[in-house]
Amino acid sequence: MLKELQSFNLNLVIPFKNFSCDITGSYFGKETMKSRQLAFGVAKKIDPRLDIGLKWKYHKITFSNNQETNQLSGGFNLSFCLSNNFSWGVGVDNLINILAEENKAVQLKRVYKIGWGIDCTEDFYLGLKMIKESGERIQTMGAIQYQFGASAKVKYGVNL
Repeated sequence: MLKELQSFNLNLVIPFKNFSCDITGSYFGKETMKSRQLAFGVAKKIDPRLDIGLKWKYHKITFSNNQETNQLSGGFNLSFCLSNNFSWGVGVDNLINILAEENKAVQLKRVYKIGWGIDCTEDFYLGLKMIKESGERIQTMGAIQYQFGASAKVKYGVNL
């Protein structure tokens, strides 16, 4: 059955001086369920060590019985560079949110995030992120990234 699934992603980033835009579209599914998502994000450098980002997302899920779920959400992120190689960030997803199912609106759970990262060398990065969804336990994730030259990266993550 997995061979029946299709997944497509398209991402466009438009950088400007101290400002950037991100447009992401994705499709996943086949006959029994289809998921479409369109997201738009903006990020602005407030000063050399502080970035702020806003993201809006529309997500539509359609099932084979023509039942649909529509979701509109928005959130924000702050990123701080404490030194040349150490940074941390905080964010909230679903800060603005509407979930519409069969003529009723439902509030989505807020998702709180905090993370730290350190560039150990120019090619090696270590990171840690904690995510807390309202009413759920904290999820912790570790990340390792190694850059092999200009065009190849190895990324590994683990959920703790």
